[in-house]
Amino acid sequence: MEKTRKNDDHSNEDDIVETSLTFEEVNNSIPALRDDFPIYAGQIKQLTKEDLMNTHRRRHLESFCKSSSEWLNYDKRQKWEENLEVETLFSFVHELILLSPKTKKEYENVINILRRRHKIAPSKSQIIRVYEEIISQKGLDLPDESVKIIYQDFIETNENGKINNIEKSLLSKKAVRSQSGVVVITILTSPGEFSCKHDCHYCPNEPGQPRSYLSTEPAVLRANQNSFDPINQFRDRSITLKNNGHIIDKIEILILGGTWSGYPKEYKNNFIRDVYYAANTFTNRNSVSDKNDYIDREKLSLHEEIELNQSAECRIIGLTLETRPDYITIDEIIHLRQLGCTRVQLGIQHTDHLVLKLINRGCYMRQIVRSIRLLKDTGYKVDIHLMPDLPNPYDHSNGIGSNFSKTELEILKKKTMFLRELQKQIGFDNAQTLGIVNDYLMLSDVLGDPKLQCDQWKLYPCEVVPFSKIEEWYEKKLYIPYAELFPDTLCYLLLSCKLGLHPWIRINRVIRDIPNQSIIAGNSCTNLRQTIHDKMRLLNLYCRCLRCREIKDKHIQQRHENKTQINSTSLILNDKETNINKNKKKKVKKIRQKEKENYIRERDRTIVLRIRKYDSYGGLEFFISLESKDESDLFGFIRLRIRYKDEIVNNKFSNNLEVESHDLNNFDYSSEEFLEDSEEILNKIPVIRNSALIRELHIYGTVVPHYTTRNEVEGAVQHKGFGKALLRAAEYLSFIHGFSRIVVISGVGVREYYGNNGYSLEDTYMVKNLDSSFISISDDFEISFLDCSLDTNLFNVLEHIRNMESNRELRDLGNYKEIPGLAISKEIDLNHYINSISLEMFNNDFTQNQNYSFSIYKECELPKNRNNIKLGIFGKIKSIFYRFNNPQFSWMIGIGVITTSIFGLTYLKNKNKFI
Repeated sequence: MEKTRKNDDHSNEDDIVETSLTFEEVNNSIPALRDDFPIYAGQIKQLTKEDLMNTHRRRHLESFCKSSSEWLNYDKRQKWEENLEVETLFSFVHELILLSPKTKKEYENVINILRRRHKIAPSKSQIIRVYEEIISQKGLDLPDESVKIIYQDFIETNENGKINNIEKSLLSKKAVRSQSGVVVITILTSPGEFSCKHDCHYCPNEPGQPRSYLSTEPAVLRANQNSFDPINQFRDRSITLKNNGHIIDKIEILILGGTWSGYPKEYKNNFIRDVYYAANTFTNRNSVSDKNDYIDREKLSLHEEIELNQSAECRIIGLTLETRPDYITIDEIIHLRQLGCTRVQLGIQHTDHLVLKLINRGCYMRQIVRSIRLLKDTGYKVDIHLMPDLPNPYDHSNGIGSNFSKTELEILKKKTMFLRELQKQIGFDNAQTLGIVNDYLMLSDVLGDPKLQCDQWKLYPCEVVPFSKIEEWYEKKLYIPYAELFPDTLCYLLLSCKLGLHPWIRINRVIRDIPNQSIIAGNSCTNLRQTIHDKMRLLNLYCRCLRCREIKDKHIQQRHENKTQINSTSLILNDKETNINKNKKKKVKKIRQKEKENYIRERDRTIVLRIRKYDSYGGLEFFISLESKDESDLFGFIRLRIRYKDEIVNNKFSNNLEVESHDLNNFDYSSEEFLEDSEEILNKIPVIRNSALIRELHIYGTVVPHYTTRNEVEGAVQHKGFGKALLRAAEYLSFIHGFSRIVVISGVGVREYYGNNGYSLEDTYMVKNLDSSFISISDDFEISFLDCSLDTNLFNVLEHIRNMESNRELRDLGNYKEIPGLAISKEIDLNHYINSISLEMFNNDFTQNQNYSFSIYKECELPKNRNNIKLGIFGKIKSIFYRFNNPQFSWMIGIGVITTSIFGLTYLKNKNKFI
């Protein structure tokens, strides 16, 4: 029994409380503090008895110990050892398959009937394993009478009766884990001093944990349970997902823990090698008899494991690493590509220089702007972390002042006056502190500045947690988060931000996944994202971020709704049905098949190919998406970067380098540095010279394994040709901007897909030459082209939200496009945009005396919609003649194309396909 000092605001310093855990018990529960733990990342910080004397730290550590103890006593397969007879369980699942529930309601009814009948209550993971066993071995033979009884019970509670095949998605536990088109597996690196050498004041430095992470966070708990071994972490998470009904394929690896670039190179190479090894040796086989989830073998080299994963059963299609902006160099980028990295997370935290200096960040806007530019110009996807509610010098200047220079103190004075004026304008009810005003400015800047345009965000409001410097500040009342004093204020800030988001940004997280027992002060609402969404629904508003618009499993749900309406003619399993003749059964089957095809056709008809163009530092960005006409459902997208020539960048952005007198954002990424970096990029990564860059291709919806063909998946989004349509659009846009070559930063496991679409591996990128291919944009979808501005004012968005709360008529309208403060998108004709392109602006290989087809090709009209077949065909014929307007082009080919088109149009007319 340990005695500890109770350290809160309402107790005497000498008050003593007792804890049930001794120092030795706590210390031994932390794997990295044991003597046998391997040291990979330098000296590991040790736990001290003083840590247990602190109430907050003790509560946090006790929570970790409790969770660790529960995990050690839990056997992942112990449920199989319960008193469930195998034969009974097989009978249960076999009858479930025969009944074939399709909707969630049907599934629940069937399960309840089977539980009463067999007097057992198996878990979903048990059902899944037996289901796989029966499917693979064609099941068990059961007496007809047994099945008949079940059918009768089922019919009494379900109008729809029997449906052909079981909907396996109903068996999945936490189905959302694989509804974004990928299976995400998070792995943490080892603790140690090399995990991050910096000492940001908000960042926890817990003994035995990688820097910035707390042991009670779910992913960190799993890492501790597996002693931070990457193979064991991968297998632990994969087995859990597999047992819950998910297919371990199209894996996106997320590696967390300190600063990746700070670890020794040998450790990093071995770590990534082990991740690929774990994926290459994992299997999706799932049965009672075969309990092997993986097959061990000797580890190969990093290069060999990467090559194997290109054709493995479980493929890694994306690898994400997190680091600091000041670690991003060309050499670091090259090393990341050698590891197969496709996405980088950067800790920006804030854009205010004085805030960054106060929290001892050591990384400012110059490094931030440079790192984003370097990553995007080499094809990477870029994620950023933003932290509102950080300590700031405008509200917390007493006792925690940084060593500001004389110039910085002058700017602090001016900025404080500026913030106070803004505070008066927006009202004290909306911004009770200057820090709140500054955070609105920060988020508006990130949304509105071309230099800060990134692909994904994590919004992490600052929380006071154990083992951090700001923990001391909070205990001394030198810093109190405004979320602690005014919780609604933070909610309105994040709500305004979500409304103001551009539709090409994905918000991965709103608040960090830290349990309440580890939060000392700050936001303590662990479901804040849900709270914000509930507020938006009440106001008839919606978020435009990618995560909120993903199609997920809606295609499955819509299919069920469609079938529910047509099943009034469905066959009911009773005595009368046995007398139905075979011809009538065939007729009903044809009706169902036709209506299924009509549903898919109707679904696809509502999809729009929407191209959004926006400015980014160093080039144009095109966000090309397949989505519903009302923008609410997103099926997939592709990110295309068209780089400017260096002189265009300097002319275009030179005016933005001036900093307002009241601020010190230090955008001093000079034109000389920009040119030097450009030269170094092309010298060290020549594969991207004169090339357009595809930075991401993503199709949403429930994961469909890579080996599944289009015909094997009914109504799914993946494997329906959407990715190919997006690739064609990106290739077309690249071509009309003067590029004869396109480069993709492909994940290892998706190289085969690009290879099937005409790309080949060069260096670590997939490359395709466009000058010898016929380039056209898909005419299967209606095309919408939007020229998007970036200017965003979250103060105006906040004002509109407040007005909606008090004005019911305004709330009922809910017209998203009329919300003031949002960036404006202007729809323009694609042909008009094509004719306005100045090819000399872009970093392509176009010259005035070369490739005449670039300018001529612009004259080819584009089909406005899928029904305009004449325009599509004749437009393509016209483009062919222009592209091959040379002596080598055979007149026989021209006659053949025209003749084929005439016959085709005649046939379509006879079939009443168009007029």
